[in-house]
Amino acid sequence: MDKRDFLKVSAKGGGIIASAVLARYVIGFVTHVALARILEPDVFGSLAFATTVAMFLNALTNLHGDKYVIHQKDCPQRAVNVAFTLELIVASFFLVFVFVFAPLIMRLLDKSDLTIYVQFMAIAFLYNPFCRPRCLLERNLSFFRAKFPFIVSQFVAAILAITLAWRGYGIWSLLWWRLSILIGEVLILWTIAPHRPRLAWDPNLAKDLLRFSWPLVGSAFLAFFYYNVDYFIVGQYLEDGKTQLGYYWLGFQAGTYFLMSRQVLYEVLFPVFSRLEDEAFKARAFQRFTHAVGAFFLVPTLIAVFFGKDLVLLVYGSKWAPAVFPFQIIFITVLMRAMCSNMGYYLYSRGQTRPELEAALIFSLLLPPLAYYATIHYGINGTAVAVLLVQVVVVVYSFERFIRPLIGKGVLHFFLWPWVLSGLALAMMYYSQILGLSLVQRFGIFAVLIVMAYFLVLQSVQRDVRLGMKAVRHKGS
Repeated sequence: MDKRDFLKVSAKGGGIIASAVLARYVIGFVTHVALARILEPDVFGSLAFATTVAMFLNALTNLHGDKYVIHQKDCPQRAVNVAFTLELIVASFFLVFVFVFAPLIMRLLDKSDLTIYVQFMAIAFLYNPFCRPRCLLERNLSFFRAKFPFIVSQFVAAILAITLAWRGYGIWSLLWWRLSILIGEVLILWTIAPHRPRLAWDPNLAKDLLRFSWPLVGSAFLAFFYYNVDYFIVGQYLEDGKTQLGYYWLGFQAGTYFLMSRQVLYEVLFPVFSRLEDEAFKARAFQRFTHAVGAFFLVPTLIAVFFGKDLVLLVYGSKWAPAVFPFQIIFITVLMRAMCSNMGYYLYSRGQTRPELEAALIFSLLLPPLAYYATIHYGINGTAVAVLLVQVVVVVYSFERFIRPLIGKGVLHFFLWPWVLSGLALAMMYYSQILGLSLVQRFGIFAVLIVMAYFLVLQSVQRDVRLGMKAVRHKGS
């Protein structure tokens, strides 16, 4: 694939993924808001705690067979068969394990009333092997066929969840919302797939898959741990833990929905990068895409930080006021995670998977003690700050340890101005509250922030945006 083809395929694929992500974001966000207005915070807290326990082992069921198949140069159908077989065996083992031991585990956690929810959510383990037909579509750059099954299933699941919540089914409306999305996508994928995986075994391919995936499995397991240990700490150690976890979960989920938009680049870049031979061009493309991601996420981050209280109260209602500060902080964390994730796909395309494992180890070592201390002393606001601080440490380590040796530029080249502007937005938000400024005055201050963001960050990526739009207009030529 040459540079011209790279730009064409990236622009075309990006447009398809962008449409899919937009639909996914709108459907998911609207469903999330509707359920938040119907249900009480403690219901969301119960869901978050049960999901945290149930999904703890899910990362071990995902051997990343999809990435292996995409990375493979030859025999993709045989590779997907072996990946499906191996992952199905592992998923079935852990599913039985959870069903057998969940009652004991939940008794030890003094949450026996949540046992049935943990067992129900464990059915999602089977999603990893059964969604593998999608990776063949992604490998062939058939992005539309790879994406539309999830959108259709999400729409149907949203109707089901809202109907159940309205009829008084409480947490079961949330549980069926989560699971029915996965079931619907799998059914559609197996209907449209050009090749349906079947049980097959090849010891050489299996060993090669395990060699490729073990750092990803390890890092994913640690990532789930550190992405959810804060939920566990809030739910287990705070008084009225279910309600507090509901506030915290909603604040973080709002930002997480926006994080889905990073798929516009990442689900296109990894398959395309894997076929790109020119390493120098790949490095330049990584730099430009990372700057573009920072610019794309910066403006929503500034809006969420500066107007967080107004947005939460307007969209979710006054009962969710305690979620405001976590909502603001998660957007800064999301900004960093989006830019840092770009590094992962760049390194995957070079066959490097260990860096993600190292970053996950640092996160897993630092977050639990810091989050515990911050939560005990400062509640859910302290928990949010702990997550943000550890994310900064991981970003600095990752870019200085792995990216600087490859491209000669480190963390400040990518993150300096996004950090400065996000911090300034948070400081000016508190300054406005202390002075009791009117909405008009606050908009004036925010306008100044946007002007600064334009000259410091946004202006530099305009050329790449124009090139992308030009490629879209000429993609058929």
